[in-house]
Amino acid sequence: MAAKDWESDFRYAAIQQSLAYFQDDVPDDIYDVQRSFCLPIAARPVIGFSPGKLILVFLVLGFALLGAGVFVLSLAKDGGTFLECGIFYVIGPMCSLTGMLCFFAPVLFSKQIAAWFIGPRYRELKTRAGEAKLLITEVSDGDLSKQKLSIDGDDYVAVFFDESNRRILIEGISARYQIRCEDIELVEPFVFLNYLGARINCRVGEAQLSFAVASVSMLFELTRQVPVLFFLKRWVKNPIFTATQRTLSVRQPIAELSR
Repeated sequence: MAAKDWESDFRYAAIQQSLAYFQDDVPDDIYDVQRSFCLPIAARPVIGFSPGKLILVFLVLGFALLGAGVFVLSLAKDGGTFLECGIFYVIGPMCSLTGMLCFFAPVLFSKQIAAWFIGPRYRELKTRAGEAKLLITEVSDGDLSKQKLSIDGDDYVAVFFDESNRRILIEGISARYQIRCEDIELVEPFVFLNYLGARINCRVGEAQLSFAVASVSMLFELTRQVPVLFFLKRWVKNPIFTATQRTLSVRQPIAELSR
C-alpha cells in the first residue's frame, strides 16, 4: 500500500541519503554518479491521478460495456427477423467484446501508460537503452509482511537493465533509482499473489534499501485460479529476476551464496 508521505515510506532512509549526496553537486546526468540512489520526484509518493486509478477506470468501463452488451441483446424481439433485430445482434456483441478488451488494456498498453505518467524521463531512458527493451513493472516494499493490495501501488516504473555497466536504472512516477552491482547485498525471487519479480537489498550511502521489482504474470494467475492447469506451471517464467541476475552477473540468488 502506498504511503501518504515520504516519512512513512520504505524508501525514506535511502531518499535522505540520496538527497544529502546530491544537494551540493547535481550533475547534468545523474546516472553518471558512481553510486546507488533513490531520488523522489514529488512531495509525496502518490499525487493526483495514478496508474492504479486508470486501471480502475478500465475495469469499471469493462463491466459497464459487458452489461450494456447483455442489455442490448435483450432488446431483440423473440422470433423477430434479422432485419428487425440485426442492429441489436451487431451492437450487443461489439459492446461485450469492447468490455472484455478493457480488462486487458492496462497490459496491452502498459508502455503507453508508462510514457504518459513518467513523461520526458521515460523517453530519455528509452533513448539511453537503445535497442534494449524497457520493462514496465512496479516497485514495492521488499518485505512480504507489509504487502497489501491497493488501488495505488508504491511506484509504477520503467526499468532498463544496463548489463554493460552492471546496473539497473529505474524511472518511476514517484522516484528515480540507480542500483549498482557494487552496492548489492541480496537478490532473490519475489512472489506475491500473481506478482513475479526480484527482491533486491542494496546500500544507498549508509542506508539500506529493500525493495521488489515485480509485475503481474497472467499465466501464473491462471494456474493459481484453475488448479487443474498445474501442468502449465512449467511455462511460467520470471523474466525480471532473470534479467536482474544477468545484469548484476549473479548466477544464483545472492541469498543462497552466503549459506
